Amino acid sequence: MHLLRLLLIMLFIGYSSVFAQTKDYQFTRLDIQSGLSNNQINCIFKDAKGFMWFGTFSGLNRYDGYNFKIFRHDEMDTTSISDNFINNCFEGPGDKIWIKTQSAYNIYDPVTEKIDRKADRFLQSLGLPSEGLVTILRSKKNFYFVYAQAGIYALDEKGKITPVTDAIANKQVHSPITSASLDSKNYIWILRHNGIIEKFDGEQQKNLLHTTIFQKQNLQLQFGYLMFIDNQDELWLYQRNTLSGLYRYNPSRNSVLYYSQQSASPSLSNNAINGITQDNKGLIWIATDHGGVNILDKESHTITHVENSETDNKSIADNVLNAIYKDNQGIIWLGTNKKGINIYDENSNRFPLYHHAGK
Repeated sequence: MHLLRLLLIMLFIGYSSVFAQTKDYQFTRLDIQSGLSNNQINCIFKDAKGFMWFGTFSGLNRYDGYNFKIFRHDEMDTTSISDNFINNCFEGPGDKIWIKTQSAYNIYDPVTEKIDRKADRFLQSLGLPSEGLVTILRSKKNFYFVYAQAGIYALDEKGKITPVTDAIANKQVHSPITSASLDSKNYIWILRHNGIIEKFDGEQQKNLLHTTIFQKQNLQLQFGYLMFIDNQDELWLYQRNTLSGLYRYNPSRNSVLYYSQQSASPSLSNNAINGITQDNKGLIWIATDHGGVNILDKESHTITHVENSETDNKSIADNVLNAIYKDNQGIIWLGTNKKGINIYDENSNRFPLYHHAGK
């Protein structure tokens, strides 16, 4: 009798834990039935006017909170997108959106609502290399164009281009840049394919840090690692399309922590990481492949696994996540592999109505 009572208590605790998790993390869903062009989401971005952009397996989607506008390739229209498979999108000068397709970069002009397929021509007009662009970063004063081999270039408000890194020095390192991001002080952090981490003062064109501490970990280097910097300026390092887990680099302590499915505590639900963001409470959201979302509390050093429940349409729709993004209102957007978009708003169980600045 005592054993039966103990089992019932344990079952109740387990059920309560699952219920609390579902209650705490309720999601709204958008998919092809809502007007989305395709349910495979590869990237997410919010522009200066408040529009949400979703790059999919078949077309680029702009969402205003009510309707989707779909941009697709049209062989008869030279101002259409060059390829329907969208890999990435981010902001460039003039509030223009840079769209990375399988074939090339395209530039969307929010004024004309047209797409320029000749991003290489624009780069050349600035005196920049036309190939090898990794990303564009925006600080308070500059745009930074980050290249895999050619290094980093700053574009100031007057249109002047200044090299931040020395391309010759980059060649001496013998490893291309795979990821770059800005910290809270607008310093540039770059991650190289071989695991070397560097920090630059973009305004002064100074190298502030060069460390091999991450390189010394047991790294899988078949693909380049990516990087997310949180609000406390800690670096979260992961590699898409592998089972390499997650590394956390604390610059002030010069220390590295490793998280995996095999870790004793806390452990990930899956070692394949496809994206990271941080919510307004400071929690780290980790988008996994086949493991849903893992939410890491840095203070308590615990991880909550949030996964799909077939009986709950407010749970995440798919445990395979390709993208994750937090917008300027604190809303978390998840891009799934087959079930469209999931939205989490910690302040409301209802999907907030998004209005771009023009309305």
